[in-house]
Amino acid sequence: MKHSMNSMTIPSISVLMSVYREQMEWLELSVNSILKQTFRDFEFIIVVDDPQNTEAINYIKQKAEEDDRIQYLINEENLGLTKSLNKGLRVARGKYIARMDADDNSYPNRFEKQYAFMESHPEVVLCGTSIHYVGGKGNRCQIYPSTNEEIKAEMLFNSGFSHPTIMIRRQTLIDHGISYDENYRQTQDYRLYETLHDLGEFANLTDVLLDYRISEKQISTRLHHRQGNLMQMIRRRMINKWLKRIGYKEIDFNNEINRIDLRKDILKLTGNKKDIYFNTFMKTMYYTNTSNKMALFIKSILNGDFFQMSHKDKKSYVGIVIGQVSPILL
Repeated sequence: MKHSMNSMTIPSISVLMSVYREQMEWLELSVNSILKQTFRDFEFIIVVDDPQNTEAINYIKQKAEEDDRIQYLINEENLGLTKSLNKGLRVARGKYIARMDADDNSYPNRFEKQYAFMESHPEVVLCGTSIHYVGGKGNRCQIYPSTNEEIKAEMLFNSGFSHPTIMIRRQTLIDHGISYDENYRQTQDYRLYETLHDLGEFANLTDVLLDYRISEKQISTRLHHRQGNLMQMIRRRMINKWLKRIGYKEIDFNNEINRIDLRKDILKLTGNKKDIYFNTFMKTMYYTNTSNKMALFIKSILNGDFFQMSHKDKKSYVGIVIGQVSPILL
């Protein structure tokens, strides 16, 4: 089922949101945070992924009657986030695609700032923002890497963006036939960024423009394991892609990796211990599961890599060494 919009007007932004079983107070906050944006030239595509969620459906129908920028689609069965977002992408018409989650809160000037940035930086195909965590152990800010080089180096380790903050140049998706990879029910965002990696520059606004909700119900233990496996696959591909670019052979992650010998070989190619890709790569290697964490930790101090880490990363790495934090498996 779809709410008809004025097909004559092409909006500047298409906002994509998938709704499942979020608390109604969170959904209302999220929807209203979009409708109250200072930048008003957008269509708001809401995909309901639970056809039995009558309370959410009735609320969205009511909002659509009040604001003709809303278009809603109701799945006949639960499809998951990835397929639901692709359904929204297929009907999107805007110059830019903006994401939003049904339990978060966008600040009023989010679209105004992102749209202005994208318009003045045509080389950028993907732009996110920094966030403020709420709920759980929240009430803190996460400032994401802002430059193209910083973000793409960070992608050796993790996605480098907060998914509900991103804005994408839609023409790039059209030109290259890109949508969310439906083989990825989790980490579909990281996979999308991997696909866009070579098609233009990435950026994050350092402005905090979204409240990101932390909830115990966000992901189950079973899905967490599946998510970890998918992230591992992407990390491995991103690392080997970078290694190929600097003229090094691919790593066989199925065998034990001699991290120190590997460090020496790569440093000969990069020639710079402060290179952002080199440091992010080594952080990934140090964080990875290994049979002798303490010996590797001591070597990271002696060769100076430990001191290149941020305070947060140092603390996390020490936690891994003493066994209080689970290492990242590559």
